[in-house]
Amino acid sequence: MRETPLEAPPEEAMDRILARMEAALREVDLAGDSIVKLPKAELDLLSQLEAARDLMMLVLQSESRDRRILQRVFGGNCVRVSRVRAVLEAVIFSDMNCRDQRASTCSSACESVEQVLADLGLGF
Repeated sequence: MRETPLEAPPEEAMDRILARMEAALREVDLAGDSIVKLPKAELDLLSQLEAARDLMMLVLQSESRDRRILQRVFGGNCVRVSRVRAVLEAVIFSDMNCRDQRASTCSSACESVEQVLADLGLGF
């Protein structure tokens, strides 16, 4: 299930996406080389990476200069963007999904969030 951006406060929406993303990563790990389970698990994970990317980009694009929403969702201890980054670094997709652009565009969204936070003097 994909979260429609900002159906809920962005912090809650991101927390739900992260929970589903981390659960999907566990399913990828559990699927191993199963030709039945692995493709579904990877597609579920890619769907959550897409949802995270979309929420990050929505927050980045809808913000004014003060970036209050971005700071509230991703600032502070920067744990949310770090959790997305940890999933991206942990997963190795099969040949079937290794060229799917959702992982790389999610990584780019993380970099954008990290850069804005750094520009604001918040971590990174």
